[in-house]
Amino acid sequence: MHNGVCFRSPNYPENYGASEACTITAQAGGTLSVEAFSTESGYDELTVGSTDYSGSSGPEGVVVRSGDQITWSSDGSLQGSGFSV
Repeated sequence: MHNGVCFRSPNYPENYGASEACTITAQAGGTLSVEAFSTESGYDELTVGSTDYSGSSGPEGVVVRSGDQITWSSDGSLQGSGFSV
């Protein structure tokens, strides 16, 4: 977010784990800036609002408001290096 707050997939920059799930709630509004994004396309997803992001396409430029939820989930196979947003 524009105020310098960042979030990363578990174990970043090493591969994240299988069968992970978590949800964070934005504490402030801002525009997301993606430093890195690499997940298993179509299976390991970062969800911002109602949009899922996976593969190499992260939520660059997406505007979030305070209270918006961001959810991460991975399946049981093929992990990537994850993300830093």
